[in-house]
Amino acid sequence: MKYALGLVALLLLTSAVFGQTQPARTPVKSTRRAAQKKLGDDYAKSALLALKAIERDATTPDVSGDSILVNRHTQEAIDAADVAGTTDDERAMTVALNAVYMQKLMYNQKFELQTTLHETDSDLVKYSDNLATFAHQQAAQRAAQEPEIQALNKKLDACFADFDATLRARSTALPAACVSDDDKKK
Repeated sequence: MKYALGLVALLLLTSAVFGQTQPARTPVKSTRRAAQKKLGDDYAKSALLALKAIERDATTPDVSGDSILVNRHTQEAIDAADVAGTTDDERAMTVALNAVYMQKLMYNQKFELQTTLHETDSDLVKYSDNLATFAHQQAAQRAAQEPEIQALNKKLDACFADFDATLRARSTALPAACVSDDDKKK
């Protein structure tokens, strides 16, 4: 009888302990799941394709009247990601993609300006088309060595790497390396 009462008490104590610990685990799991929201697969694929299109884009914007014309293929890739984005996090990621595209276009424009400046300094442009092509290549190499161009290129490379990793992880966190200095001050 002593053992039976002790066994019943042990069973009641065990069930009380497990009964109290079990509900404590459930909210932790649901909290973790809520904190670990992920981008949808379709959106992440579309956004990654858009990011790669932006990274490859070497064009400069063409200002025509009140509009700015950009590379059609790159803009279509961004638009496809926009259409695939259904949640607020995905829409925020599309806004970030557009901001990165603007940064890339500004870089392209600065690079082209530096190349043109170096090209006009070259006497080779005056002689023939073959030498003009060679002069343009040399001017582009010199432009790439400019400290401002190198700093912008390094910043864009870090942004693209961070954005790529974020999208591949399906993370909803905006890539920190892509935030401009002006945005950090706000």
